[in-house]
Amino acid sequence: MDGEIYRKPYNDDVKDFEVFELGIGLIGSMAFTEGDEMLLFGEAGKVWRWIPGEKPRLYRDFGGNLFNDCIVDPKGRIYCGMLAKDYFTDHQGKYGSLWRWDPDGTFTCLFDDLSNTPNGIRFSPDFKKLYFALTNDWTIYEFDYDIESGDISNKRPFATNCLPDGITVDKAGRVSNAFCLRGSPLQVYDPSGVLLEEYSLPVRRPISVAIGGPNNKSLFVTTGHDNEPVGDQDGCVFVMEIDAEGCDEFCIDSTLL
Repeated sequence: MDGEIYRKPYNDDVKDFEVFELGIGLIGSMAFTEGDEMLLFGEAGKVWRWIPGEKPRLYRDFGGNLFNDCIVDPKGRIYCGMLAKDYFTDHQGKYGSLWRWDPDGTFTCLFDDLSNTPNGIRFSPDFKKLYFALTNDWTIYEFDYDIESGDISNKRPFATNCLPDGITVDKAGRVSNAFCLRGSPLQVYDPSGVLLEEYSLPVRRPISVAIGGPNNKSLFVTTGHDNEPVGDQDGCVFVMEIDAEGCDEFCIDSTLL
């Protein structure tokens, strides 16, 4: 869609949601500030400042590539994946990359020439690891993460043969993965990478996962389709209750914007 965001109160009817049509092209991810404002990471390397109900304002233009998933760390750094600028036109592009955007404005490439679809990024509950999904590698990787410097090192497989898209982590250290192959399940791994559970969904493709809700124990799963005839529930958001809270999420210091 050309820059649409959806918002729904947790307990309202399934069809009771707002649609914000922003007209800024594809949006790969978003990050919250401590106020009402959000940063939207979009196509052509553009980052937009946006308050719901207002017009987005272009904030930074990093040029060329398409932002995908991102996460804010406890120090206000933003880790973000980028797809090749020809991702959707040249056989899904040829490469992807992983970047860190520091509060002082420095934008650093951590890894380049990755498989062409970098996806979910999350931290372990103790902030000693960073998880990073590379879809075309069929692998979720883990890195050692230094919370003080923001450096990551020692890339290694965490889970393989899983075609990952969006991922999330709960406070028990379990990693949930949207296995994005057509008709595939939601997967849950223990902290060592052992597959614990799989949940089937009545859709063509799970896309991403997040934990929230009133008690921070609701696991949300967004879904999509492959430009094929849409089933009754393709494109819906599903929710299930889990027995551990989601890991802490962090905001950007709005005074630095």
